[in-house]
Amino acid sequence: MEANTLRLYCRLLGFRGDPRSAAGRELLWEFAGRIARCKAPGLLNQALMELGATVCTPENPACGRCPVRTSCIAAARGWQAEIPLPERRAAPTAVTEIAVAIHRDGRYLLRKRAPGERWAGLWDFVRFAWDDRESRRPADVQDAVRNESGFDVSITRPLVEIRHSVTRYRITLCCYLAEWLAGEIDEKLRDARWTAPRQFARLPLSTTGRKLARLLS
Repeated sequence: MEANTLRLYCRLLGFRGDPRSAAGRELLWEFAGRIARCKAPGLLNQALMELGATVCTPENPACGRCPVRTSCIAAARGWQAEIPLPERRAAPTAVTEIAVAIHRDGRYLLRKRAPGERWAGLWDFVRFAWDDRESRRPADVQDAVRNESGFDVSITRPLVEIRHSVTRYRITLCCYLAEWLAGEIDEKLRDARWTAPRQFARLPLSTTGRKLARLLS
């Protein structure tokens, strides 16, 4: 049952509940089964979809020219704007991540995001999830950088917090500046390179990576 038909059925029935609930789906499918008992159910379904798309629209439906308005409970009671009940969106999940700009001889370490990762194919700084219940002491962040990249670093200072949303996640990205101490690019950090700030613009960076790059430039 596509969106236009679902909206039309809810208004015809005056159904003010959640059409996506078990009870709502049962009611609408039972109704659809009853009205489809005709000689040309396929043609009827096509007509209902077109009616929902062109007349029984989400906002400002053209009830005055609707061929089934005399059978519509929503139109009779003025409920068109309230039906169907809008889909409830899940509250966004708060997530904390850390990005570390590792500096070495005037350049910064960038890595290409791997397939399956968010922003796959784009370049970014060393970045990883963080349990917000844990402290973000420099020593803790340094240990995490070693685990993620294989590099030993010294956290110089916090740079900025960037807040952004991706799908259902509300992300707080805590950005740090670090100085390289030891370690080289190997299998643990594939598709990585040391990049001078003047070269940042030549690489396709993630949105937050671009913001951090501007700050470093």
